[in-house]
Amino acid sequence: MAIEKGTRFHGVHEPVETVNRGSKFSNSKRDAYTIEEISQVSKVGVSVENTSVSGTYNIDLSKDNHELTLTGATTLSITDNPSVGETVVVTLYITSAVDQALTIPAGWTQYGSTYANDGTRNQLALSVSNNAVGGVVYDISISNSN
Repeated sequence: MAIEKGTRFHGVHEPVETVNRGSKFSNSKRDAYTIEEISQVSKVGVSVENTSVSGTYNIDLSKDNHELTLTGATTLSITDNPSVGETVVVTLYITSAVDQALTIPAGWTQYGSTYANDGTRNQLALSVSNNAVGGVVYDISISNSN
């Protein structure tokens, strides 16, 4: 059973009766989950590890970290922006042992140094904010060991 984003949880002590005595309509809005189901969700997809990429790389904002090795010219992209009022921050660790270009989309504000494509491990912190007034804002900060 998938647990939807934004689901709230209420805990009760084990001896408390948990029979759902609401109306059919109210009951249709409630689901019960075991701690094992909740634990599985929290363990799923924290990081993308050791992925070789080229072309367009779509950043999954549900992952905290992405460890990437460029094997060809790569352009970063996002397809599922956060909901209005939310900000998501992910960290990209990007390495390229040969001269592979990394393209940051034009609408993203870039801070820090430029991408090093000499085998150095770059750390890119991407913040995606969806503001009610300004729309979606992409801020990316790049640092490397050069």
